[in-house]
Amino acid sequence: MARKLLEAGADLPASFFKVSQSMVNATLSTHRLAAAVLMLCAMSAANAAPVVVSQLGGATGWTSGDTRTVTGAASNAAQIASQIQFLGDGVVSADANGGTPDASLNGSHLGKGAVRLDGMASNSGKTDIGYLNMNGIAGANALVDSSFSLSFRHARDPNPNQPRTVGQSISIANGLSNCGVTNNQSCYYTFSYVDPTLGANTWLTANITADSGEYYLYGAGAAGGAGPRKTLADWALDATWGSLLNDDNVDDYNVVRLGFNIGSSSRFGLVYVDWLQTSLLNGGEMIDFAAPTPAQVPEPQTLALVAVALLGVVAARRRSR
Repeated sequence: MARKLLEAGADLPASFFKVSQSMVNATLSTHRLAAAVLMLCAMSAANAAPVVVSQLGGATGWTSGDTRTVTGAASNAAQIASQIQFLGDGVVSADANGGTPDASLNGSHLGKGAVRLDGMASNSGKTDIGYLNMNGIAGANALVDSSFSLSFRHARDPNPNQPRTVGQSISIANGLSNCGVTNNQSCYYTFSYVDPTLGANTWLTANITADSGEYYLYGAGAAGGAGPRKTLADWALDATWGSLLNDDNVDDYNVVRLGFNIGSSSRFGLVYVDWLQTSLLNGGEMIDFAAPTPAQVPEPQTLALVAVALLGVVAARRRSR
């Protein structure tokens, strides 16, 4: 600005240029502080901290899905609370049928507890928990990418002594309703994994990639639990169903839900999920299911407070000019 005024023949005192330079320096400092704020926010987003899930709903996005009573009817809120319980280690809590099962397992991650899912007293019952985002968590083709990974720690109650294990589900959809034999069913499909290891009262860890871990496929026209069971990479090569995992169609599918369930046909089963870690959620950081505890300020919020403080410094500089 000063140079333009000189070129125009303006007669300005030397003090003008000192003031102008001071303003420029202040502006540069303000910009540097603003850049620091943006960098902190970017660091917070890029380095997601572990998420603790100790209740349904809220900011975590974990909710009940297809949860049913012993008669197969949809469970109401109170019934869901009895079928999905967030318990600490070594806690005895009545099941949804009014029975008194074993105490919850000890040795959960950091001793914070786990979520317990109830198989109910009838094969018509079912309990389901999952993270849902119908706008899409990722493209379905992410399931067959070399970077895809999914691990979770789980256990089962041995009483009564039946091999009831937790199911891990990945659901995909494309928002259309022209699927099935009659071409009028929702285009929503679920890959369902059941860990073949049947240890009871023991924490087990399942590790899944595109090439390891076999899934059943449920949905319009699919065989479901009748089989076959394949890795995600093999499903991508399937002549009938491979298109679900492709990304070369106008009606591409997206991953819209990841979760866990027990039932149908798993009556009297009680299963626990300690944590989940997948490349598709929370930047790959752990999602820890735990008993409710007093609210604590997580690391991302701490960074946000620092960012707010820096913004306050920026505002103060502006007011002082």
